[in-house]
Amino acid sequence: MNKILIIATTLTILFFFTGCEKIHRYHYTGKWDFVVVYTSGDLNGWNSDTIYYSGKIRIGAVYNTLKIEYMEETKIMMEIDEDGGLSKDFEEPHEFASGQFYGNNHVEMAIGQMFLGGGYYYTIYGTKK
Repeated sequence: MNKILIIATTLTILFFFTGCEKIHRYHYTGKWDFVVVYTSGDLNGWNSDTIYYSGKIRIGAVYNTLKIEYMEETKIMMEIDEDGGLSKDFEEPHEFASGQFYGNNHVEMAIGQMFLGGGYYYTIYGTKK
């Protein structure tokens, strides 16, 4: 009886320290349909285009990250917090990437690079299949 109690306690502690984080990220993995609005421009004007893509969200190799494939041959590794918020740190201050999951089935992200006189950015809307 004492052995069973020790095993149950050990499993509970392991789940508490590792299971919660893994379950949290797994809610968002799988196949997704993305609508990507690409906007770019400079001082001469701005242009916009819309791309539809069936991509994937996978568990990232680093703790608390997701690998998001939102266009063909285009992936980004982003950190996820407990509330479904997405972020990525860049060395350059003119680059940005952030987003938010709404429930387990919808995500919105903004990714881009701005500089004096122009830049580009993606506004991304995703729905889980």
